[in-house]
Amino acid sequence: MKNRGYLRFAGMFVTCAILVACNFFSSAFDSADDFIDQMNDQMPGPGMMSRDNYPPPAVTPAPTTTPGGSAIVSYSLDIQPIFDRACISCHGGQGGLYLESFDYLMAGGANGPVVVPGNPNASELVKRIQGLRQPAMPPGGGSLNSTEVEAIILWIGAESPNN
Repeated sequence: MKNRGYLRFAGMFVTCAILVACNFFSSAFDSADDFIDQMNDQMPGPGMMSRDNYPPPAVTPAPTTTPGGSAIVSYSLDIQPIFDRACISCHGGQGGLYLESFDYLMAGGANGPVVVPGNPNASELVKRIQGLRQPAMPPGGGSLNSTEVEAIILWIGAESPNN
């Protein structure tokens, strides 16, 4: 009885080796783009990324420190985690604004831009998280702590780099 398990394993191993040797797996998809298209077809829904409606990411991200060595706020390390924790539940496919990525944030929402790089006071995002414009964000009585609000303000004030 124990030998059957080994035989089954050996048979599967030999089959996989033959398929790899015959280049079966690499011909299953002509390219990674075909694979992505197939995955998108299988997983429709709001916020789906595609090459047609999603701008490419920046090739070279901005530095996380200035030449003088003073730290600046990083979008990927400081800002996106705030959005992931407090905003994506509504703004990851609902509410007319997507905060799943830098590009979506900068594209704005159904009512226009929410970030004015270099001008936090003119940014709709800042007005909403500070409760200066209704509905205040995030809704439901929750709010961002002062450190999170300050990080967003500093990031927008630093011209909103994609770093």
